[in-house]
Amino acid sequence: MKTLKYIFPFLATVVCMTGCADNEDSPVACNIIVETQEAEAVGNNSAELSLTIANYSYGSIYKTGILYGTDASLINAQDKYETGNYNYQFSRTIESLKKNTTYYFRGYVEDSWGNRIEGETLSFTTKNESFSITTGGYTQTNAQYKYLGFTGSDGKFYNYTFYFTLYATLVNAEDVDSWGIKWFNKDIPLYYGDVKEGTLSGSFSLVSNASSGTQTYRAFAKLKDGTYKYGEIKTIYYSY
Repeated sequence: MKTLKYIFPFLATVVCMTGCADNEDSPVACNIIVETQEAEAVGNNSAELSLTIANYSYGSIYKTGILYGTDASLINAQDKYETGNYNYQFSRTIESLKKNTTYYFRGYVEDSWGNRIEGETLSFTTKNESFSITTGGYTQTNAQYKYLGFTGSDGKFYNYTFYFTLYATLVNAEDVDSWGIKWFNKDIPLYYGDVKEGTLSGSFSLVSNASSGTQTYRAFAKLKDGTYKYGEIKTIYYSY
């Protein structure tokens, strides 16, 4: 794989290398520009990393990604990427980072022959905030009425269904096994995959025979030692 760079302040420009039938290293000047963006939404254990791409032609990019790690040289770096990217911007939220640690990262693209165009290497330092789990607010998103009724989880029929978006915030996911909203005594995570920190939301619903009423909810965090931490109990006021 060839990596060629002409470095300018905060961006790198490289002549794109694409293959030919008789010589796969024959160059085609497409002047792709990859610009690594400053890290955003930096927390104790996560950050959003992104890059922008300019001056490329359709089909000239086979792979787009971001390298990151604690070594400034990015040797043995982690690689978040996708193939077949045709967008002008690429971003990934990186999870499972260590708190109070400096990470280095840079964006890149590759053609189908493995020639790489890289952006500038930037850095960020994760936060060192204490653990907290906070119950957020809510929004009623919909309400429906049916004369013949909706079937509840108990098998009974109810005339009304109400829909909500509920929010919760986790700071410092280092010792957390799972977290989300406790809803009708069930623990409902607000994410898929690795534990994520920050403010997240989820969709919830309930059935009722009354056109209005209340329901309580709270945030929960199950720690890796099996214990639980909770946010305050909050009340939903719903109506049709």
